[in-house]
Amino acid sequence: MSISQNTGKIWSWDRGNAHALSPSGGNVAGPSYEYAKKALNRLQNENDYQVSRILVMADTHEDQLSFFNESLHMCDFVQQRWKSLQSMIMEITILKTGYEEPPKQTELAEIFKTSKQNINRAVRGMGYHQYIRTKREMQKLFCRYWG
Repeated sequence: MSISQNTGKIWSWDRGNAHALSPSGGNVAGPSYEYAKKALNRLQNENDYQVSRILVMADTHEDQLSFFNESLHMCDFVQQRWKSLQSMIMEITILKTGYEEPPKQTELAEIFKTSKQNINRAVRGMGYHQYIRTKREMQKLFCRYWG
């Protein structure tokens, strides 16, 4: 979802097709529209480095929500600094194991047709283990309070 700065409408994308949502339209789920609008406004206002892509809004557990959203900002900030190989390593890892431990470096080296040393250097340079642990803990926190 996104809010157009020109019209104030919230846009939803479904497989590349944009749909405008309006408060009086039939495809808006009441409070969901307002939550989405608030979240997107906050994301736009608090996006210090212009890298954040997601924000969660809820009426409950405000302390945990603040921590959760700051963690999302941090993960987006870190992820924006990855090189293409590092991004692809993360994509492969998430597809294969979710936010569990990474596939073996020899397996990744074969997939990317590069040396184990290059994979090791890329993993170390991207903060891989800390990023994965943070995402895993965020998943637990989200499920505990809002899941």
